[in-house]
Amino acid sequence: MRKTDITALGDTAPEAAVLAAHMPDVGVEESLIATGPEVYITTPYFDEYLIILVWLDRIPVPELERVLVEAWLDRAPKQLPEEYLRRMR
Repeated sequence: MRKTDITALGDTAPEAAVLAAHMPDVGVEESLIATGPEVYITTPYFDEYLIILVWLDRIPVPELERVLVEAWLDRAPKQLPEEYLRRMR
């Protein structure tokens, strides 16, 4: 995490590993932060992007898997998510 991010977060800055995950839209990002502020954060720098920060030591593995899949589905080449979603049905 950058020094400016740590400064912006102050006492709430994570001491453990943090994952930056791309979200498909601002609604998903805001919803995650609103429902799980102990797990999901953002900083002024990341506010400019559709990226959410995830405290890895605070997120249950099944929830982390959902976040990673959501981020991958949004960023992967079009044919890969389509194939993945077909297989998951």
